[in-house]
Amino acid sequence: MSDGVSDGVSDGVTDRPGADAFALPELTRALRAFGSGRARPGSDHDRYFAPLVGPLRELRERHARATAAPAAGEPWRAADAVDAARVGAQVRATLAALAAERFPSAAPDRRALEAELLDEAEELLTALDALDTAAVVLRHASDADRSEAWHRWARTLASAFSAADRSWTRSLPALAEAPAPKAGRPGARPKP
Repeated sequence: MSDGVSDGVSDGVTDRPGADAFALPELTRALRAFGSGRARPGSDHDRYFAPLVGPLRELRERHARATAAPAAGEPWRAADAVDAARVGAQVRATLAALAAERFPSAAPDRRALEAELLDEAEELLTALDALDTAAVVLRHASDADRSEAWHRWARTLASAFSAADRSWTRSLPALAEAPAPKAGRPGARPKP
């Protein structure tokens, strides 16, 4: 499954001005769990990746508009579409919801599963903190440093996607061991 962001850009910083210096990297091609059958795609999978995929769509749209009109566009401002702190909060909320759906009446079990899922997502949450820092650097970069700051931000975004992929894979055993959500809940598995 591809996110449609494929500009064939290397990670190297380019000296070419304009849109080429601010191209978007491929973010999901190398991921093993995103959209993969072995990652048990379904509503849990989709909800887990939604906090990243939603802003990615907005990022692509903003970036396309900015690069279509290079004289008026500032392609690096497209990075504002990915609010890493908000994404982190949404990931935490999703993990809490997944635990609550599996243990709606058993608070200790719900808290234990949520803690386990948060442990497995620690790499992702750390990557999102780094992305937030890279976004601040990008916003405040001088014209001379902006291309380098963009590339650093883009590499950090790619790292966050890779971390999400690994975190989801590590979360699967805990989710599989927990009771299936009751029918009618967002994460409910269909009856065979």
